Amino acid sequence: MRLLVALPLAPSQKRFLSALRTGIPAASWVSPSHYHVPLRPVGDVESRHVAEDIDHALAGVSFSPFNLQLMGVSISDASGSRPPSRNLRIDVVPCDGLIQLHVRIESALRQAGLPPDKRRFRPHVTIAQLPEPFDAEPWVRVHNLLRSEETLVDHFTLLEVFRGPDGPTHEKRATYGSAFDHVYPEGLDD
Repeated sequence: MRLLVALPLAPSQKRFLSALRTGIPAASWVSPSHYHVPLRPVGDVESRHVAEDIDHALAGVSFSPFNLQLMGVSISDASGSRPPSRNLRIDVVPCDGLIQLHVRIESALRQAGLPPDKRRFRPHVTIAQLPEPFDAEPWVRVHNLLRSEETLVDHFTLLEVFRGPDGPTHEKRATYGSAFDHVYPEGLDD
């Protein structure tokens, strides 16, 4: 099971992003039901004991609710994709609350025995995969000044990632936050 810690988006932000799904015929657009802000990739977990440690660590992460805003567009290489592709991303304003939550999740997962994530944290939402080579710069220039309304974040999720021919899909395994009970990730054998 491949796991990822992420922030779900509010319905209004999903509607905002889904309206952008036009103008690039070669794009493989991400379904709005899979929009999220990746906080920390966990990777492959094959042991129920490790999954329990991860779940327990994430359940102990506390944070104050904060506002999340989407602003700007970027393109990044899609790691490990075959054939090679790039991701079209909507950037997220890196506010103090978001940065503190990321740091607390990273610390909790390291205490649970995971190695540190060596990638720089760049909050974003992937909305499409673009084939290589493909010039999306005209689309980026048109949309680069976009800005969503702010929405309140009071929980985060643990997602299971499934790789498919049309790109990754995600299934929620647990929700964490002061107002939420979490459900232990299932599907692991001892």
